[in-house]
Amino acid sequence: MKHLTTASEASNPKSRWVTRVLYAGVTGVLAAGCVETVQGQGTTDVATADLSQDGGAEPSEDTEEAGRDDVASDTDVWVEDGDSVTPPPLGPQTLAAPGACCLGLSPWRAVFRDAEGIAWTDGDAVRRPSEPLADASEPTLAGDTIVVVRGVTPDRTLWLVDPRTGSATEWAIGATDPHHVTADGDRVVWVEGTGVEADLWTARLVLDESPTRLTADDAEQAWPHVSAQRVVWTDLRNDPDKRMLGTAEDPFATSNNNADVYAMDLGGEVEQLTDDPAKQARPAVNGQLVAWLDWRGISPEPKFARFAVWARLGSGPAVELGESSWERPALWQRPAVSADAVFWVRETSAGAALQRQTLDGAVNPLAVGSAPSEAAVAVASGLVAWVTGPSIEVLPLTP
Repeated sequence: MKHLTTASEASNPKSRWVTRVLYAGVTGVLAAGCVETVQGQGTTDVATADLSQDGGAEPSEDTEEAGRDDVASDTDVWVEDGDSVTPPPLGPQTLAAPGACCLGLSPWRAVFRDAEGIAWTDGDAVRRPSEPLADASEPTLAGDTIVVVRGVTPDRTLWLVDPRTGSATEWAIGATDPHHVTADGDRVVWVEGTGVEADLWTARLVLDESPTRLTADDAEQAWPHVSAQRVVWTDLRNDPDKRMLGTAEDPFATSNNNADVYAMDLGGEVEQLTDDPAKQARPAVNGQLVAWLDWRGISPEPKFARFAVWARLGSGPAVELGESSWERPALWQRPAVSADAVFWVRETSAGAALQRQTLDGAVNPLAVGSAPSEAAVAVASGLVAWVTGPSIEVLPLTP
């Protein structure tokens, strides 16, 4: 059982390693200058924690209302010894990555796991950790630091990889069996526990702060996604069993899973975004735009190869964007979301197609390819990346 500290016990925000950070326009993408293990001090309950403010480096005043596509030219990061680090920008390219999954993207690099393990781009080159991380999974970019999960349940831990040196250190903040990790800027969110014990937790990367528990109930929460101060996730509180029935290989093997999409502005109230008795899962968020996978109207059930993509802007109505099918559950990956569009991978007779779609129904096909190992797609600052066959393609984002 975790010790829950008070807000005063946890309120010592000091940026030990990054002394000045310029946010890239309204993206809020943080590039960390140095990576070191952060010593935690227990945990904080969301009821006593003030998460309404980011603290530390402040994003521009436009961040709250704007989307997160545009990036200013000033992306320098200053560290304590005065060195200036400017990561080379990521450009369009095709990467050989057999078995690729867990795709992440920033203005500076792509990160993924393939048959050889964790990898990331450095300009046009692909780099890997300085020592093998064979047990590492779920790589995600927290600014320009790579967060990975190491080990297997129930003993998984969070580690930080410095993409400039390839070195890896454990993020010793007391997370218990963390998984389903997501990050934006220096904010990291993850799931701890399984079944009805699965809850959401969060901590900031560059602050010497304790983890904060975001949910605490008798239902399973899964697949969170964070954008600035907004977190969305899959929630089973309206399901009779309060948990996802099925297996890791086939998580939607039963029609009894009444999963819904929930949201929260950190420090605010929990909001239910969907209430259909069918399944809504794996949401993604950018500003006020949320998209997710949806099984409402998929009949006869169970016919889980088929799914639909739905989206909602702010308090507006939910809109169905399209329907497709993938035979393997590993291919049912969350869509990617920019400020005003949803990107997702549709099955075709020849393999797969990447498309950009807006809520007014306009569809912009971006690329076609062979069936992927995982239908992963990511978008960031004028770029979109997707897994196609044994490769990852990074393409310019077409308006």
